[in-house]
Amino acid sequence: MVGMSVPAPGLATAQPAASPRASEEASTHPSLAGRHDLACPPWRGHGRHPEAGGSGSKAHDLLSPLCREMVWVPGGDLTMGSPASEAGRDEDEGPTRNVRIPGFFMARRELGLAMWVAVMGGRPERMARCRGACPVSGVSWLDAQRFIERLRWKTGLPWRLPSEAEWEWAARAGCARAFQVGQAGCMDAPPPGAVVHDENRLGRAAPEGPRPSGGRPGNRWGLEDLHGNLAEWVQDCWGELAELPADGRALERARCRYRAMRGGSWFSVTAAVRAASRNYFEPGFRDPTFGFRLVLDRIEPGAQRDIIGEP
Repeated sequence: MVGMSVPAPGLATAQPAASPRASEEASTHPSLAGRHDLACPPWRGHGRHPEAGGSGSKAHDLLSPLCREMVWVPGGDLTMGSPASEAGRDEDEGPTRNVRIPGFFMARRELGLAMWVAVMGGRPERMARCRGACPVSGVSWLDAQRFIERLRWKTGLPWRLPSEAEWEWAARAGCARAFQVGQAGCMDAPPPGAVVHDENRLGRAAPEGPRPSGGRPGNRWGLEDLHGNLAEWVQDCWGELAELPADGRALERARCRYRAMRGGSWFSVTAAVRAASRNYFEPGFRDPTFGFRLVLDRIEPGAQRDIIGEP
């Protein structure tokens, strides 16, 4: 089951008490859960990355909105994976794995196309059709790493992908069942509105592609579109749950053939958009259903200067 670090009314009463570490963090930061209050640092003024297109000033204009939408996810104890009784379960979701997650900031939504273009200078070639404030799609794990490298250089902040454990912890938001969206509580099967595309809820792929960001309910921690829309890259090298670090960090190997992916997409069936569902692909593989969201660790005051250093 999934433990909690802060009281959350309406969740299953069978959940265990939070760990001492989680309880300590909740008492230290009782009002942080779900808040969008990450202060953006001053622009570092390095100019253009040697390989980056677009103007630095345009990227600068978009960084403050990006920082403002980062949501604090409180730490706690997570049981990764799913019970054998969960509908749609795959074998790679067990045996379950107990992990302790430190608190971190996660983007409320998948990375937007506007931010991608400002940093990288153009649209991905394999991006899915989408109108409006669309998330960027059609990117590989390596593409995401290139973006993050440039964003780090521009801002001096240690942006990264979430680990598998962090992603599942964020998607569950204190829930031990397959879905958690808005105030609907913990659910074994998604009701209307619980996933991004209703076709996913009905067990089939949605034909129209991803939907623009915003306008849908987030989970209890304010995070949106974790059940569908785009399948999201995470940092981990692919492995069994038993191999994942117990401290919530990503699994890394000297040689990594596959990288992990979470969340399912607009082209997924119901089972693939559950919180416990796992997938993997080669790190250079691109598909219109692929995207990602950003994560930041907690940054202490005064620690933002020269975190990355000069290239």
